[in-house]
Amino acid sequence: MARMKILNAIEQEAFESPPVFTNAQRKQYFDFPLALRQIAVSLRKPEHELGFPLSCAYFKATKQFFAPRYFHPQDTEYLAEKRDATY
Repeated sequence: MARMKILNAIEQEAFESPPVFTNAQRKQYFDFPLALRQIAVSLRKPEHELGFPLSCAYFKATKQFFAPRYFHPQDTEYLAEKRDATY
């Protein structure tokens, strides 16, 4: 049986990619409760310490998980700077 094609190629790529945040949205979605920050800090590898909250922020925004290879560099940089300043 053939599959229905609902989204075109551009829409499909957008659906499978994490959201692109504005500066205001980045502040909103990367504002984590203390318990989540403590979990992130307790992770052994630095890439997990950043990847876990990135996944949480993307999930908070879209209710989807994304592979780390799709994470936006500007989000990673923002979170790394924020982590250094507040954790």
